[in-house]
Amino acid sequence: MTNVRWRRPLRLASMASVVLAAVAVAVTAFAPSSSAATEREECQIVLGAAPAPGAASPVLSRECSGSEGQLVAPAADTLLMVWYEGYNYGGLSTKVYGSGGPCDTGGYGIAYVGDDWNDRIRSYKVFNNCNYSATFQHQNWGGICFEGYGTVPSRAPVTSSVWISSGSFAWDLCD
Repeated sequence: MTNVRWRRPLRLASMASVVLAAVAVAVTAFAPSSSAATEREECQIVLGAAPAPGAASPVLSRECSGSEGQLVAPAADTLLMVWYEGYNYGGLSTKVYGSGGPCDTGGYGIAYVGDDWNDRIRSYKVFNNCNYSATFQHQNWGGICFEGYGTVPSRAPVTSSVWISSGSFAWDLCD
């Protein structure tokens, strides 16, 4: 059973200063037109470990297969999460991998999900000890926060940034 709740996020000065230039560059490079988004079949993102709890993880790669072929799962990386554009895990999806292994309390954070997924994640599955998630209305962990425990089959598609870990922090992201 999934347990979810909506709350306003905690505003910490460190969160505002966390956005890494690498994330901005990687996301800008992954901003295909809406016609490209409908042609793709499968996408994946590989994240590095977050440098500190609440900090954005470096985006190591983003790629989509297009209609020509399939992507090969990164051999040394761990599947953390799959985003779906439809409720109950339907429609287009993107797999999110972590290069630092399964989720722990340090977790992984995506300061901006990218233009393809901004306000389009309607459901998601979590794997490899990623039992806590916080998704935010705006990039850089801003706006309304949606907190989930486990896999989430249905949610409002207002996600611009995501945090996943093995458990919530002592300073809970959504408080």
